[in-house]
Amino acid sequence: MGAHILTIPSGYNACMARKVLVIGGTRFFGRRIVEKLLEKGDRVTIFTRGGSRPGFWSRVRAIMGDRSDHGAFEAAFGDETFDVVIDNIAYNRKDVESAVRVFTGRAGHYVLCSSGSVYRDYEDFRQLLPRPESDADLDFKGDLDYSEGKREAEKVLVESAERAGAPSLPWTIVRPPVVQGPFDPSGRAWYWIQRVADGKEILVAETVPSTIFSLGYSGDLAEGFILAAGNPKAYSNAYNIAGAEIFSMEDYVRAVARVLGREVRTASAPLSVLRKEQGLESYEPTLVEMRFVMDITAARRDLGFTPTPAAEWLAETARWFLNDYRGDDSAGYAARDHEVEIARKVLGVTRL
Repeated sequence: MGAHILTIPSGYNACMARKVLVIGGTRFFGRRIVEKLLEKGDRVTIFTRGGSRPGFWSRVRAIMGDRSDHGAFEAAFGDETFDVVIDNIAYNRKDVESAVRVFTGRAGHYVLCSSGSVYRDYEDFRQLLPRPESDADLDFKGDLDYSEGKREAEKVLVESAERAGAPSLPWTIVRPPVVQGPFDPSGRAWYWIQRVADGKEILVAETVPSTIFSLGYSGDLAEGFILAAGNPKAYSNAYNIAGAEIFSMEDYVRAVARVLGREVRTASAPLSVLRKEQGLESYEPTLVEMRFVMDITAARRDLGFTPTPAAEWLAETARWFLNDYRGDDSAGYAARDHEVEIARKVLGVTRL
């Protein structure tokens, strides 16, 4: 698929405005990034397939194309230059190599959205520690293809700096954990919000090691990109952008109930035992089995990042799903009555 450029809307205030390209800026946290840039008065171009057209569409310049077609992607920008490029949809080495080819010498700063999945899972005491940015082993292989792809994407930038002694294309890497907020397409939050909202008992699976995690908020992630973009302190650095709170699975369910003003009865049992129950063999609740907490010290120090309290963004997320979401039921909700039956069984006896 080739690429074509839509007309440039009139009305831009060019005074003091940066020229910013957002690659993938119409869904979830990408749209929040674009909204924040527009609020700052920046002149925004987005590169997108065009499947979704948010309310800001008439205020941005859109280049339509398929990112995976690297030749067409590189040709789409002609000789154009940008002050900042924010890349939300680079998933592997080839994607970032393509970006480096086209934007070296033509962009003041390249900001890559990576992922907390670049951090490997540990089976020793390291699993009990928050993950600082230095903990990422970009040479590690043997887990998810997505994780390996993100590591390789990051390595392109690190290697370019090592070869040249200094990056010819200044770069910054942003690493989010699981991100929640309005417009979240993953359904991870909706899974628990819908169950809390129906007022029935909720199964909380126990795991070894215990499920413990920090989360990101889409608004905070967008703010992290804004704080890093064009910031010399951020050059050649990676940053974790996550919330301050650390949740257990039970904590998270009760936090959702609290922001909804609901009472909740939870029933805990080992995940392995629950999956032995007839009808729950493929039981896969979201967030369960995560053991992942991010250290956000560097983002606080260098970028001035301050995470939004979870009570605020959880309430915003829950309101959006309950009032504005028009999609399907959450994963596994067709078997909700059976979940409730098992939960009541757990609450009535010592063990299953």
